Amino acid sequence: MFERTLKVVFKSFQSSILTLIWMIFGCGTVLSQENVDLGTLELPNPISIVSQYIYDIQTDRYIFSKEIGGYPISVPLVLTVEEYQAMILKEKMKNYFQEKIQALSGRGNNIEETQKNLLPELYVNNKFFESIFGSNSIDISPQGSIGIDLGYRYQRNDNPIASVINRRSPGFEFDQRISLSLLGKIGERLQITANYDTESTFDFQNLVKIQFNPPQVSELKDMALAMAPGELRSKVQNIENKFDELGNKVNEVKQQINNVQNKVNQVKDVINEGKNTLNQARQKIESLKQSANQIANNPLAAGNRVSEYLNGKVTEDAILQNIDIGNISMPINSNLIQGAQSLFGVRADLKFGNTTLSGVFSEQRSQSQNITTQGGGKLQEFNLYALDYEEDRHYFISHYFRNNYDKFLETYPYINSPVQITRIEVWVTNRGYQTQNVRNIVALQDLGEANPDLTTLGNQFSNFINVNNVNHPPGNEVNQLDPNEIGFNGILNSQIRDIATIKNGFGNASVNEGYDYAILESARKLNSQEYSFHPQLGYISLNQRLSNDEILGIAYQYSFQGKIYQVGEFANGDIPGTSIIQNGNINQQNNQNQVVQTNNLIVKMLKSSVTDVRQPVWDLMMKNIYNTGAFQLSDEDFRLSILYTDPSPINYMTPVDDSIWPEKLDNEVLLNTMDLDRLNAYQDLVSNGDGFFDFIPGITVDPRYGRIIFPKVEPFGEFLFRILNNPKSTKEKYSQESSYNKNQKRYVFREMYSLTKAAALEYTEKNKFQLKGRYKSEGGDGIKIGAFNVPRGSVRVTAGGRLLREGLDYIVNYEIGRVKIIDEGLKASNIPIEISVENNSFFNQQNKRFSGFNLNHRISDKINIGGTLINLSENPLTQKANYGTEPVNNTMIGFNTNFSTEIPFLTRMVNKWPTIETNTPSQLSFRGEVANLAANDPRNTKLNGETNVYIDDFEGAQTNIDIKGFTAWNLSSVPINGVLGAKKEGLESGFSRSKLAWYSIDQVFYSRQPDGINNNDISLNETRRIFIDELFPEQDLVQGTPRTLPTFDLAYYPDEQGPYNNAPNSSYLSNIKEKWAGISRSLNATNFEQSNVEFIEFWLLDTFSEQETTSNDLGELVFHLGNISEDILRDGRKQFENGLPSTSEQTPTYQTPWGKVPANQSLVYAFNSVEEDRILQDVGLDGLSDEEESSIFTNGPVDDPARDNYQYFLQVNGGILDRYKNYNGFENNTPVEFSDTNRGNTTEPDTEDINRDQSMNTIDSYFEYRVPINKNMQVGNHPFVTDVRENIKVNAPNGDEYTTRWIQFKVPIQKGYYENTSFDTYFDAINSIDDLRSIRFMRMLLTGFEQKVVFRFGTLDLVRGDWRRYNKPLNEEVLANSNTTVDISTVNILENENRIPINYVLPPEIQREQINNNNSIIRQNEQSLSFRVCDLKPKDSRGIFKGLDLDMRQYSKLRMFLHAESLPGQETLPGEGSEDEFDKRLVAFVRLGTDYQDNFYQIEIPLKPTSYREKMSNRYSAEEVWNPESNSIEVPIDLLAKLKAMALQELGLGETLYFDEELNPINEFSPISKLPGQKKYKFAIRGNPSLGNIKTLMIGVKNPSSKLGDVLCGEVWFNELRISGIDSQDGWAAIGAMDANLADFATFSATGRYSSIGFGSIDMSPNERTREELFQYDVITNANIGQLTPKRWGLQIPLSFAAGETLITPEYDPFYQDIKLQDRLDTASRDSQRDSIKNQSISYTKRKEQSNS
Repeated sequence: MFERTLKVVFKSFQSSILTLIWMIFGCGTVLSQENVDLGTLELPNPISIVSQYIYDIQTDRYIFSKEIGGYPISVPLVLTVEEYQAMILKEKMKNYFQEKIQALSGRGNNIEETQKNLLPELYVNNKFFESIFGSNSIDISPQGSIGIDLGYRYQRNDNPIASVINRRSPGFEFDQRISLSLLGKIGERLQITANYDTESTFDFQNLVKIQFNPPQVSELKDMALAMAPGELRSKVQNIENKFDELGNKVNEVKQQINNVQNKVNQVKDVINEGKNTLNQARQKIESLKQSANQIANNPLAAGNRVSEYLNGKVTEDAILQNIDIGNISMPINSNLIQGAQSLFGVRADLKFGNTTLSGVFSEQRSQSQNITTQGGGKLQEFNLYALDYEEDRHYFISHYFRNNYDKFLETYPYINSPVQITRIEVWVTNRGYQTQNVRNIVALQDLGEANPDLTTLGNQFSNFINVNNVNHPPGNEVNQLDPNEIGFNGILNSQIRDIATIKNGFGNASVNEGYDYAILESARKLNSQEYSFHPQLGYISLNQRLSNDEILGIAYQYSFQGKIYQVGEFANGDIPGTSIIQNGNINQQNNQNQVVQTNNLIVKMLKSSVTDVRQPVWDLMMKNIYNTGAFQLSDEDFRLSILYTDPSPINYMTPVDDSIWPEKLDNEVLLNTMDLDRLNAYQDLVSNGDGFFDFIPGITVDPRYGRIIFPKVEPFGEFLFRILNNPKSTKEKYSQESSYNKNQKRYVFREMYSLTKAAALEYTEKNKFQLKGRYKSEGGDGIKIGAFNVPRGSVRVTAGGRLLREGLDYIVNYEIGRVKIIDEGLKASNIPIEISVENNSFFNQQNKRFSGFNLNHRISDKINIGGTLINLSENPLTQKANYGTEPVNNTMIGFNTNFSTEIPFLTRMVNKWPTIETNTPSQLSFRGEVANLAANDPRNTKLNGETNVYIDDFEGAQTNIDIKGFTAWNLSSVPINGVLGAKKEGLESGFSRSKLAWYSIDQVFYSRQPDGINNNDISLNETRRIFIDELFPEQDLVQGTPRTLPTFDLAYYPDEQGPYNNAPNSSYLSNIKEKWAGISRSLNATNFEQSNVEFIEFWLLDTFSEQETTSNDLGELVFHLGNISEDILRDGRKQFENGLPSTSEQTPTYQTPWGKVPANQSLVYAFNSVEEDRILQDVGLDGLSDEEESSIFTNGPVDDPARDNYQYFLQVNGGILDRYKNYNGFENNTPVEFSDTNRGNTTEPDTEDINRDQSMNTIDSYFEYRVPINKNMQVGNHPFVTDVRENIKVNAPNGDEYTTRWIQFKVPIQKGYYENTSFDTYFDAINSIDDLRSIRFMRMLLTGFEQKVVFRFGTLDLVRGDWRRYNKPLNEEVLANSNTTVDISTVNILENENRIPINYVLPPEIQREQINNNNSIIRQNEQSLSFRVCDLKPKDSRGIFKGLDLDMRQYSKLRMFLHAESLPGQETLPGEGSEDEFDKRLVAFVRLGTDYQDNFYQIEIPLKPTSYREKMSNRYSAEEVWNPESNSIEVPIDLLAKLKAMALQELGLGETLYFDEELNPINEFSPISKLPGQKKYKFAIRGNPSLGNIKTLMIGVKNPSSKLGDVLCGEVWFNELRISGIDSQDGWAAIGAMDANLADFATFSATGRYSSIGFGSIDMSPNERTREELFQYDVITNANIGQLTPKRWGLQIPLSFAAGETLITPEYDPFYQDIKLQDRLDTASRDSQRDSIKNQSISYTKRKEQSNS
């Protein structure tokens, strides 16, 4: 009887006390509940009780019993087998889950091991599942960590700027961190790999891959036959025969047992086992017979047998080899077609005998780039134009060094300079608040200058210069500014040492700050690592470029012909940082009246905060140094060429006037002309140089920073002027361009030296000199390929078209992105090496789809053929594809073949040489490829049925700089004109200052109304809450974004005195309209000319129509832009509160008419945290407490004599305006402790240093713009109102409903808009300001008002434009009309959808772009450029321009939408309504070319204006507004090429040729009505423009009338300038490579390559594909000649030979780049002419190199 006993052991509880406590609490819990179900409580059995199961084999039952010591204690339980199995399964499941729960909770035994196996093994009991995946198991092995943070965050922000509501931000916070690496297996064939990390930087770092190895079916045929019934019987018979044989063996064993008696028992056992085996075999035979019968009777049973048979039968002969899903790659072994590595999608690998097929459908997550190398280093190219010099970094330290620079370098590499600079100190503006090496300095422009023509004070004093030689070396003693002569014979006196009296320190001289001198408080001295200087040439180079408003000063000492000279004063010299003075004299006897004075150092000024090109200091900035972008330049493989582009680059100048052209310049290369090629490789002087740039460190190059230095001060200016001078003429003067001869007018670019870069941009016809070259860069560990984390296998390296092998020819470091060439022979061959790399894209702007297949067939072991078909299509995020980033949809197809074989015969032949014995096999291999690239139309870029690429959609035509933030504004200083007190000093200067409050109403008034505030208070137009959709109803908001629009409010009280106003009350109230108040702020970008700031633009809520006045004119809003004094209390001394005396430190002070100011330098602006000190220091700009103020401000209130006290708005009673009235006070506005009901308005000390540069600016030089404020301002009755939003219904919180309006103002800031025009009365230039190059501050003034007024700004912006005004005349025959005004701005759908008089709508078929922001679809703004012109005279034109780089030759049409309308209040434009009046219509033009004057195409179209009704918004459709049938431009681009072909013979005449639409010659002002075509186009061409090299773009308007009095005023909108219809010309290429070796004696390699026009890589756009035909071959041989000598000699003599040729034929003629080369050859009339054209166009390169060693 077989028994099986199962024992279950239970442990007793260990502590009855704990059990009792648990029972009490458990019962208590239960009894305290109502309507609950009571469960059962079971205690574990003691260990003495044994539970067991016994199986009774006779009854086939299990018997369960409990025993103690062998005695039963319970009734036995009898179970069937099924019941027993169910019970056991239940117990095992219970134990399993208890084990997992204990592992999760950390209890139990062996916790670490159990926690590692929390996931169970899963099984799928399905034969089909098992046949597909190889087994029925599922195994998932995760590794990593998951962290979840759930908490409650409470933030308290004591920033006084923040709203009371926003200062407390409670809320739940949830954060999760997942770092997971998962490896999963489903069966044996499906594998899942995933890496995911929430803290990964880029998406490509998270990988997912699913790999499936499908079941193999190579034995499917044999298996099917085996399952047939007949075959099965035969197999069974074979098995029975085998068992009969086994029986015979058993008999033999019995005979052996009889012979061996000592092994009888063992033999019996063997016999018994044999019998058992025989019985089992018979049973299996019977089972097989039954299976055969089942298969015969049931065909489905065969499928189950097939599944069982397939399990695990994997071979390499399957059709479906592999399936990958997720992160995949598609490598392609081809030189012409590139695969991809970083893909996400599906890949399948198939195999049909000797044919393999790989297919992929995926999304590409990488981008490719190509790098050219040579000799083992990366070749970097640079391309600069003359105007691209490095500005604001390099300065001559004196005019003496500038004037002698050319002379000193005439004999380079030897510098012929008698100067040796030995000591230098450089001072700059202290932007970083450094406290070490700081001093107050005053920088003088004329210090040390001996030439009176290069000084400003030399014009005031006849004896200003102390020496007779204008070329005298610089020194303090050479003129009257000698600091050693202070108080004696010089101009300067002792007041120059005090920061507050510097202007008085010049005696009787009339000087201007910013021009003649500059002041820097706490200037920072640069250390020697922050700059470098040339000790002989006298210039310094700063490591960091200076900002436009920074000041640069210098002191230096040098030797000259044995004498020491000094300019400026040194910090450790005789001038101490501070002095004790009394009445200007040092007095140490009387300590009671002594004052500490911080002394100024006197230094030479090299740069001022005011940029004025008329000042001599402008010439000290060097403009002959160019940065290549390299570091640590080496002369190895460095190349530089100077070219002249007109339009094709050539390396010499051609004469305009042959009669005066210098003979030495005939065909002289520009490198020689510019004196940059005088030496040979050994730096010996040779005539005409050696053809290469002279690489002389410190003279022609700065290797450390990669700079090219010209040995001429003005290489493209005065130097060219001199060598192009007519020796027979004396009238030519460099400063007078009208005196230039024809050659000088063409080449001399004086404007780049006399004007700023921004101003010189207009002279593109001069900016044609080009610095083009290359340099080689190689680090110690290889060539940088510009990427990191490069996908493995994505780097391909080719040499001359031959694919190199990784590991043999080169190695790759994929992590840091470096390639190292290890084949020394390849390096020495000097063959250009191409590196193609695919790196992961960090920020994809458009989705890429990569799909295709690669086919390979093995004909034999020696021959393979293959084919490839791939497609790459990009899906842009928006409808608009910009030029240069246009999407592609390319398809490539290619075929390739490989042949490789061994040639033993050659090895035997080599071995016949007596000294050679080798076993290396000789081999011959060939590889050939051919590929075709087909370009298709990209997706989602079609408009009007054609693919469109945007040149400019005008969305960025103007951008706004927000200046609305109220915390950036401060109390302003007193203007120097236009207001009462402007010319006063001391307290009287502030007698007219009124009360002004500026603020943004806190949201606490609308959400949690403080005591005393009700709904009526927040329902007034002056205080109500503004919502965004009230002003911008078309703006989409991201979900969760606040809907409110914070306004910037100004509350002006003209009848109340402002801060620090001590005027008697009676006199103050005498004339309220003349009172004023103002605020100022600093500006970050100070060069408005460079930034091209055009407007001050703002939306203003109309609170003025509610004013109860008899007059319609209320007052003025005045803007000041420029240099504005920061001296708020006019005393010349800077106040900063933390410098005042305190209990911690008794600092010295100055007494002023206003109070007291610190005498020490300011280092940082910060209070300490001592409350007693804060009381003494936080007292306002007068430095006095309320008690102290009463002695000076005698006319103020008792509790606040200076009217400067601060009051928090929640501590004040009354309405909202009353609560903010004193919010901008200075005294007690920065308390130490903050609370919700008591806090300040700032955390920093108040100071008279608005821009925080440590210096108080006292320069007043600014532009003034006066905006009149009237009732009922409308478009047309106000000079600056451009739009009005009327009839806006507002529901107030108190239940009232009323209508309000918003007014848009645009105030042009260009002085040309006002001067000599009808707008002249609204503008003034204060203190000789002439340009917008130094706009450091902005001020707003309110004046002229008689009643309280509140300004509520919805927006307040400075508007900068992408387009610049063209200020030069476009028609030189028309006299410039100064009355013509031009206004460039934008109109858009957000602000102007209800515009007056014509609403703005999108052009037909144009849609607003959409982006997904936080799962919200947000429509973007859409805008057009608005060109408003008035008083445009007949034949006159006005335009705006921008630079670009454009090749239009691959596109078919140029398109643009246009709209025209008359200006309100002006005469209507001709053509409005049903009238034609073509001859008088306003004309729009587009000019494209290489410059704006000499080489361009021009397209003109007369515009039909849209009529409207005035003083209301006319709701028009898109077709009515844009009128595309009349106004849109749609011009075939090939028409412009035909235009050039027709005018080819006349282009050199310097005239502008005009044609009509049928290319008939016409005049510029031919009547438009007589032109053919519906739109009456005019086309013009001048010079030799190129559609393939468009560098300039100009748009504008023109008056076509020739009749006097036909003056035009109108507005034109330009929108959607684009090119359409991509040229889809296919391109193809072929390549062949042959490699052979003669054993190990010699190698031979030959490659040939052909590439047609239009070929390129799969990811190239039309303009990136090659536009030239290429034919190239290379041959390389290597041999070891040393093997021919006896071995005992041990000679190694490598011999190498390399030769190659490259022939490049361009598609277009290089000179006339719009005309195809073949067309020009076909039109040539003579063979010699054709040969000449070929020689000029076709590039031929021959390479040959032989080396042995």
